[in-house]
Amino acid sequence: MKKNKKLKIACICAVGAVVIGVLIYFLVNSVYYMGLHKKINVELGESLPKAVQFLKGDGEVKYITDISKIDKNKTGKYQVKIEYNGKEKNVYIEIKDTTPPLVEVRDMDISVYDTLTVKDLIVKVSDASKVKMEFKEEPQFGKVGRNNVVIVVKDESGNITEATATVDVLKVKDYVEYRYGEALPQAKDFIFSDKDSGKLKSDLADMINKPGTYYVDIEIDGKNYKSKLIVIDENPPTVVGCDAEISKADIQNGEPISPDQFVLKYYDEDDVTIYFVDKPNYIGKEETLVSVAVSDTSGNTTIIERKLYVVDYKGFNVELGSGAVDGKVIADKLGASSAKLVSGKVDTNKLGRYSIAVEADGVSMDIKVNVIDIAAPMATAVSVVLDKKTDIVPSLFVKDIKDASKVTLTFLNEPDKINKGIQNVTIKLSDEAGNYSYVKSTLNIMYDAIAPELSGISDVSTYIRKKPEYLLGVKALDDTDGEIQVTVDDSKVNYEVAGDYEVIYKATDKSKNVTTQAAKVTVMAVTREFVDSMADEIIAKNITESMSTSEKAWALFEYIQNNVRYINQADQSSIEKAAYDGLTLGVGDCYTFSALIEVFMQRIGAQTIFVSRSTGGNHYWQLCNFGTGWYHMDATPRKSTFKCFMKTDAEVNAESARYWVYDKSLYPEVSTTVYK
Repeated sequence: MKKNKKLKIACICAVGAVVIGVLIYFLVNSVYYMGLHKKINVELGESLPKAVQFLKGDGEVKYITDISKIDKNKTGKYQVKIEYNGKEKNVYIEIKDTTPPLVEVRDMDISVYDTLTVKDLIVKVSDASKVKMEFKEEPQFGKVGRNNVVIVVKDESGNITEATATVDVLKVKDYVEYRYGEALPQAKDFIFSDKDSGKLKSDLADMINKPGTYYVDIEIDGKNYKSKLIVIDENPPTVVGCDAEISKADIQNGEPISPDQFVLKYYDEDDVTIYFVDKPNYIGKEETLVSVAVSDTSGNTTIIERKLYVVDYKGFNVELGSGAVDGKVIADKLGASSAKLVSGKVDTNKLGRYSIAVEADGVSMDIKVNVIDIAAPMATAVSVVLDKKTDIVPSLFVKDIKDASKVTLTFLNEPDKINKGIQNVTIKLSDEAGNYSYVKSTLNIMYDAIAPELSGISDVSTYIRKKPEYLLGVKALDDTDGEIQVTVDDSKVNYEVAGDYEVIYKATDKSKNVTTQAAKVTVMAVTREFVDSMADEIIAKNITESMSTSEKAWALFEYIQNNVRYINQADQSSIEKAAYDGLTLGVGDCYTFSALIEVFMQRIGAQTIFVSRSTGGNHYWQLCNFGTGWYHMDATPRKSTFKCFMKTDAEVNAESARYWVYDKSLYPEVSTTVYK
């Protein structure tokens, strides 16, 4: 019993000690960090906090630690020192990544023969760290239907974003657009992939009488598929306008002028509405300009401007070339039982407005006669076949034009002047009076007018004096000549100076059609990382893992001496540049050889120190340490057979008392033991 009682007391004491310890810890921390935040969290990639952000209230604070050495793009908890009210304190900056990636995706239509990768559906991904992208479930490519594809994007900290894109796997296109004046679509225009062929089961000619959307049946391999034909009217109504008259008597009687009195005729595939742009104001005027709009149901509008005349007596219109205006014509036009021409003359062979004095049923009046043209031009169609490049103009397609006035020719829709083959062409004939007619013909282009298509071109980066492989992955395909040669004009690139430059890719087919495309090449300054990567490639070919550090170093020392030739003067602006020149040009001076020794030795784990001669002119070499002490290493070639590889002071002095002279106070002590 006494033993159990003692054990219970011991347990209580132990628990009490722990509680007291915890309380003391929190109390000390509370006192230590009084007035300060112990830790500040920073999102990965964001700016590091200013020292003042550690303050909870007032006070003076500044960093003692140089926080510029903290990598804000790497997660972790970093202890830093600050001075707070004259006292040094330890605080913490913790860099976290809690933000999921921002992802933008695209919807796509593909054929049953196509597949997609995640990257095909990604437009943009933004994150402070590297991301991994994958399908949540593999889409059902190869099967007609709609797929809602979920893409999972995960960053290095485990933050996840799911984005959904729609992929329609199709045999036929969802729709084909047809605009008035174009050739009717064929079955191939509705079929999604050129690997399929089929036939139309619907008569498209019955669908183009009015704008709208119509269902179309296409048969492929005995199966029926539905698409849509969208008939689009982008052509404004063609309008022949005319001047109009209103008599003073009509005005007094309150009879209005209507907008359709200014429209002689119109043409449109759709129903039209005729209205005044602005209500005409003709009170107290003899002549006013009137704007009339003719709009179809597709929203296309033609606006004409015509004159409205206020007259004592209404006149009449006669057709161009209709013959003399005599009493019989006047009586007929005015609805009189008898009439005669008193004075004036009407030239019916010339468009215009003529003033004449007449007497009708015994009433004398001055009236206006308008000579108008309401007959549309006529012409004969000409089918055109072209076997060489030429200007394709409307006059090629018509002959024997007939009209009472000058006729202007225009394309209803511009023909395809590029692609070979037969196409329908419609020519519009318009005369001076605004009358029009259409002539339909065909154009057969037999020559190659399509320039090659370039692919695989992108902006590239390289390092100084290193010309990139511009044509890697680049192709030029021509619809007639197949794959053709691509050339690159890099004459604007200075490979000796870092910067951004422009190169021009060019492809020319046998018909002299040319395609060019510009791209940017960035010539970058040489970095240590790049030089290290070049050295690593050489190291991998010249050493094995079974070698000792000394054997590796000797193999690389020999590589430098066997592959780099000595010249009297080379670039000494930096270790990186000198080593780069030695590796790319295969030549260099003592600075180059020393730089190469530094790069290669450090890549295999050795320590190096750059050494310069103290008297008697410039010379450079390295002190190296493989873990057994510092030794001289100099790969610069000598006329003698002496190899300055891991040599003591005594050994180099025995070779030359003046060649490796250096201020020993600036460098670590060189080992006196001969290296083996």
